[in-house]
Amino acid sequence: MVGIDDRTMRSFSRRAVFTGRDENKPIPAHLDVASTRVNSISFHRAEDLLVSASNDDLIRIYDTNRGIELNSLQSKKYGVGNICYTHDPQSVVYSSTKGSIHAWRYHDLQANRYVKYFNGHTGRVTALHVSPLTDAVLSASEDKQVRLWDLRSGDCEAVLTSPGIPTCAFDEQGLVFCVAAETGIVRLYDARKWSAGPFASFEVAQEKESNALFSVIRSSLDGKSLMLVVEGRIYVLDAFTGKVKCTVNTGVPDGGQPLEATLTPDGRFILSGCNDRHIRVWSADTGKEVAVWPQASDVPSCIKFSPKKMLVASASQEVSLWIP
Repeated sequence: MVGIDDRTMRSFSRRAVFTGRDENKPIPAHLDVASTRVNSISFHRAEDLLVSASNDDLIRIYDTNRGIELNSLQSKKYGVGNICYTHDPQSVVYSSTKGSIHAWRYHDLQANRYVKYFNGHTGRVTALHVSPLTDAVLSASEDKQVRLWDLRSGDCEAVLTSPGIPTCAFDEQGLVFCVAAETGIVRLYDARKWSAGPFASFEVAQEKESNALFSVIRSSLDGKSLMLVVEGRIYVLDAFTGKVKCTVNTGVPDGGQPLEATLTPDGRFILSGCNDRHIRVWSADTGKEVAVWPQASDVPSCIKFSPKKMLVASASQEVSLWIP
């Protein structure tokens, strides 16, 4: 991927928009905006593929090279959220959004069948993350647990308790995973020696008394920075010292629904939807606003930067692809 600078980030525009419905037909009366909203998206790490999950129980697969929707599948019984590609371009994992059995599922997209169910959580699963290195999967839940799973065997290999509802993620090398919860504490674990406990713990002092939830945690590709989302606040931390490098705000009020944020692969820029329906880009070093991308339809709640090319996907009720 070529170098990314301020000028590049200002040059992005929408290449394709997928509404998931016939533009000539209105949304049915029994469906409101929230019930059709996309709740998660995921790029495949090696193939030109994107997958989305929405609150109307649909999984959609897109070819990002050709800019077309390839297929859509239903998960009416269980719902679908926190969708992630596995290493196999024909398989995803996702959490249930319906019922009282809070399993997450391993789904073969080509055969449209469940490969495995992963039971253990007693509360709604709030985050899933597949290791970029192995077949390990992290899950976080409202039961205040983070679990480490083996996708092949289905075994739960670790259960970590948290003082509040956590979120979690692997770093981009798959060697470290991060857990963040209420009270502003971020803990880093060696993925191979998790039983030894965290090798580093940081406190985001601004969140110590807020009781707000961390909704997103991500590592930069070089492992030098961590990005965290708490309601309308986005923090970028030095991954070695825990020092807050910058803070930006998306306009989401206290207690509001947080919006996903992402880092560019080089870790230099933060991207997030904002409450005014636009996508903003900030410097991850200074917090200075670099660019504003107009997104007129709705507040973009999901955003991802492609791991393999200069491409961004955002989603609200529709999925958009952005290129420079």
